[in-house]
Amino acid sequence: MTFTQAVRSALGNYATFSGRARRSEYWWFYLFTILVSLATSGVDSVLRYAFDNEVGVVNTIASLALLLPSLAVTARRLHDTGRTGWWMVLPVVPVLATVVVGFAALFTIVFSAVSSANDISSAPVLATVALFIACALCALVACVTLLVFLCLDSEPGANRYGLSPKQPVAPTGPLGHYPPSTSGSDSPPWQSREL
Repeated sequence: MTFTQAVRSALGNYATFSGRARRSEYWWFYLFTILVSLATSGVDSVLRYAFDNEVGVVNTIASLALLLPSLAVTARRLHDTGRTGWWMVLPVVPVLATVVVGFAALFTIVFSAVSSANDISSAPVLATVALFIACALCALVACVTLLVFLCLDSEPGANRYGLSPKQPVAPTGPLGHYPPSTSGSDSPPWQSREL
């Protein structure tokens, strides 16, 4: 799938959370969202200079417009690996916990520094810092796990989410092997010769 095909497919399935999406569709659309973000940030910087505006209006509108198709293509990509789309929320809880505990640790450190004891090595400070590190490690593991799932190859054949976009026809030969080719090549007749 090319860049333009991937963007057209992802935007064409704007809010479609059912079905499957290949790696190429997901990663090309991810690149598209990054390019749109860079372009709209550039426009916002010009507008801020021209109008003394602190809010990046164009970038905010573009990000909100691309949020739903980004979530949909992520769910379809996870479906393609045989997983439910709910795996995309895996990093949310540890990341939010890391942020909350990080603020608590910062508050505890600042409070201990300005208190009369002036002891930063107290038990509450060490406990919140240790909890922050544990939450950050959990968030890192969750993000890496999701990244690995998004990078996995398509599950061959049909799964509970539909036919494979990579191999749209299931094997029909004996013992699950592909039938012999009549075209004289070794690849299955449904397989594209393009990489």
